[in-house]
Amino acid sequence: MAKSNSVFVCQSCGASFPRWQGQCSSCNEWNSLVEEMAPTASAKSRRHGQSSNGSGIANLSDLVISLANIEPAKTAKNRFSTSLLELDRVLGGGLVPGAVLLLGGEPGIGKSTLLTQMMLGMLVATQVSETDSKKLTAAPILYVCGEESPSQIAMRIHRTKITGSELIGSQVQFVTTTDVDEIAAI
Repeated sequence: MAKSNSVFVCQSCGASFPRWQGQCSSCNEWNSLVEEMAPTASAKSRRHGQSSNGSGIANLSDLVISLANIEPAKTAKNRFSTSLLELDRVLGGGLVPGAVLLLGGEPGIGKSTLLTQMMLGMLVATQVSETDSKKLTAAPILYVCGEESPSQIAMRIHRTKITGSELIGSQVQFVTTTDVDEIAAI
């Protein structure tokens, strides 16, 4: 039988052990050991200042970069606003085109409501000036809902009562699936 490549690490003090035990023998904390993958030999040698070929610390200078040599990224130009100022701030200036964002939290905390408000705000913000207020310039939004029905989401949209949200009916389309392959095929 192959040897396991895992260790048990205490979440209180960081001590590691080859097998699980009820109490950490370093800090005496009970049930604090969690199984983790053991670091590879090359990771261990890098952590101790040695290269994987054993040449020592001399290669460390190849890894060090001076702050003076780093040009700040100008990603704010590539981002677009979520229409929610605080969310834009948390995201570093807005959403990056093509990025995937995972929003997590306890059930009922408001994740779906936040995303619905963001979607509505983005669509309403893209309306052309007062001369043609019923025309939207944004591409349709595909709302993938794996846990809720489109009717539940529609109720939330109508409940938010964001100014102009009545103009976006044809801009929002729904898909009810949790299969990533089905979503990618659309």
